[in-house]
Amino acid sequence: MCFKKVLFSLSILYLSFSMQAQVKIEGKVSSFDGSKGIGLFIVQEGALVLHEFIEFDSDSTFSFTIKDASTGFYSLGSSANVKSVFDEFYLQAGQKAKLSIRDKKIVPASLPNQDALAYQEQWTLTRKEVLDGAWQKTREVEHVEGLVKAYYDALQTYVNGLNTKDGTLKHLMQLRAQLDFDMYWMRTFTMVPTEVHQVLKQNKYLQEIIDRKHTSADILKVKEGAMASSMYPGFIAYWNKADVDDYLKFSIDTYDNDTLKGRYLTSHIIGQRISGKYFDKLMTQYGSLIVTDVQRQQLKVYQAEVMKFAHGADAFDFTYPDAEGKMHALSDYKGKLVLVDVWATWCAPCKAQIPHLELLMNTYKGNDEIVFISVSIDKKKDREKWLSFIIEKHLGGIQLLADYAFESDIIYNYEISGVPRFMLFDKEGKILSVNAPRPSDPQLKELIDEYL
Repeated sequence: MCFKKVLFSLSILYLSFSMQAQVKIEGKVSSFDGSKGIGLFIVQEGALVLHEFIEFDSDSTFSFTIKDASTGFYSLGSSANVKSVFDEFYLQAGQKAKLSIRDKKIVPASLPNQDALAYQEQWTLTRKEVLDGAWQKTREVEHVEGLVKAYYDALQTYVNGLNTKDGTLKHLMQLRAQLDFDMYWMRTFTMVPTEVHQVLKQNKYLQEIIDRKHTSADILKVKEGAMASSMYPGFIAYWNKADVDDYLKFSIDTYDNDTLKGRYLTSHIIGQRISGKYFDKLMTQYGSLIVTDVQRQQLKVYQAEVMKFAHGADAFDFTYPDAEGKMHALSDYKGKLVLVDVWATWCAPCKAQIPHLELLMNTYKGNDEIVFISVSIDKKKDREKWLSFIIEKHLGGIQLLADYAFESDIIYNYEISGVPRFMLFDKEGKILSVNAPRPSDPQLKELIDEYL
């Protein structure tokens, strides 16, 4: 065998279509620097989730098999993190794909369904042409209505031109193009001047977005579906200038479909990291809206993850080199309180915290009971920039480099979606907080003093 299976997601495959059969996806990569393997991502209730991650062997080949696969789009990533997704392809149930990947891009000639690629490229080009200079037009009363019509007409022309005999492909591309239109205007409406609002509120094409009311869960068949669905309540509230006391109830009530209600509730709980008594309260009040196996499984996994990062849980160890190449592991510092700062030289909010972090370190100068570790996620190519920054800013503490950036173990294990992130570990190597207050917040010092 030329690969090793190293990770499977706990998710359940969302069955978007009635026809299912085994699909096999094989391939070979070249010029794939910085990646240990390749991940296959599937659409599950309107979003991409990891199906499987395979670590490369010496010949850089890979092979995925899905027994009960649906016709649709599949995506590839350079890690198990969805942020690493670099390309997608369309595959029919029962079909086999043999892909060539170069520079984290699927070689077009190796794609099994060329129509899908052509339609994707056509829509990308159409959208780009329509939206050229659009930002300025959206802020001008005399131009915004013309832009809406131009975009809508381009959408209709594109949809009417989808003459493929593959009904599923046609349906999915129609959905994706329509959601592009909807999301663009839902987002834009919240950012334009008041006088433009008045024009847009009279526009029949935007009124169609209001009237759609998402009565069908069909939009969850494409990866943009969950995002588009989640934007809808906020758009409705802004459109109607609603004074909302209970935003969660308001949002749930905007949907005329139980699956979408449950999707919103599930995403809200997970996205807001709701736990404890408030989680129990929401489940008592709205638990009946969790109607799909996917939603139930995601909440089950989420609850397990909450416990994984709970106060007193075992820390996930990590090991990275300092400026001189010496390796440091989190576990090396058992017996001490450890504050970990995950940051990057390109991150403005991270750099804004440095003076506060330095002041905090000075407060505990000479105290052997606490250690400060800063882990940069700058890429390998930016190592010299990182070294120069350390010297220029006279950074204290232990400075380490996790040069796989957002594909680094510390990012994956602690589910870090953005930096800076501060984490505090007790003297026994247990988690105190994986999302501690920032040094600019006095609560961080209070937390440290409590456990020193």
